[in-house]
Amino acid sequence: MSELQTRQQELQIQLEEYTQADQEYHITVSRVLDLAKRASQIFESSEVNEKRQILGMLLSNCRISEGKLLWELKSPFDVIASAQHHPIGLRE
Repeated sequence: MSELQTRQQELQIQLEEYTQADQEYHITVSRVLDLAKRASQIFESSEVNEKRQILGMLLSNCRISEGKLLWELKSPFDVIASAQHHPIGLRE
């Protein structure tokens, strides 16, 4: 087999791997966005332990300061929330 054919096969394998990874990425993003859209509904219908797990997935740095609960959203939920408040689009 020529060196060019060997290289062509290697590139074809890499392309297939990247395509598979891209498909898996899109599936993951789709699931995260679906969860984000239904988070309130899922939370309200959950049991206490499930609510604790949901909060554990979503929040970090939970603390009380001056009688107020403070927290930060974990990634990628912080990006989703930020995008919701600052949507990307055409500007006038």
